[in-house]
Amino acid sequence: MINHTEDILNKLFDKKLVSNIEFNIENNKLTCWLKHSDFKVNILLTITPKISYLTGVIYGDGNVSIIEKTKEKLLCLRISMFNASLLYLKKINNIIYSLFGVYGKLAKKKDKNCYVLRINSKLVCLYFLKIIGIKNGKKDNLKIPIVLINKQLFKFFLAGLFDTDGFFTETFGIMMCGNNSEFLKEIIELSRKYYDLRFRKFYSGTINVNNILRTRCQIQLSRGSITKFISIIPLKHEKYYNMLMGL
Repeated sequence: MINHTEDILNKLFDKKLVSNIEFNIENNKLTCWLKHSDFKVNILLTITPKISYLTGVIYGDGNVSIIEKTKEKLLCLRISMFNASLLYLKKINNIIYSLFGVYGKLAKKKDKNCYVLRINSKLVCLYFLKIIGIKNGKKDNLKIPIVLINKQLFKFFLAGLFDTDGFFTETFGIMMCGNNSEFLKEIIELSRKYYDLRFRKFYSGTINVNNILRTRCQIQLSRGSITKFISIIPLKHEKYYNMLMGL
């Protein structure tokens, strides 16, 4: 757990990305804002299940990006999360507000049949980059954040990940695809270690995307573990409702 306020402030203060950070501590609550700004953000002194869940969502169908605006010579930070369900992203937006006191912006993607939730708060982005340990940019060589590798928090990370990047079919059950084989193997290992959840199949191959060969991996939950999975892992996405009703 992270509970040292000075350590948190030191990690959030990045001279390349932000100006001086002002802060106030009251009733064991840390509130931060950027100098010359009245926009305040709540910063958690401990890592909670909600934070773990949001991290899983970002890993599944989201990213943290640092965007350089060359004309203004500014670096902008943004968290983006994508989903076909507007209802689901509204739930995520409410979770973000309950944690940080800020709302993201929801919009329909013009080129795709999905919606996007964007959080433009530098302090929220820095929290996930510096405190949680999410990498910015492309999601290559993914690793589960060290601070979430424990039995109490990992199941919430897993829920966010499967709510966004996982899916269910009547034929094959609960599955997940990706191109990070070591990351998926780590998911299998920790799921078994902490909750005795078994995956019956790991597939790794290649697919041709625009004449470029890319790795494609797939994991599949064992049929015998589905009931245990849904009883332990706190899924929130409505895409699993029909499955839950049928069990």
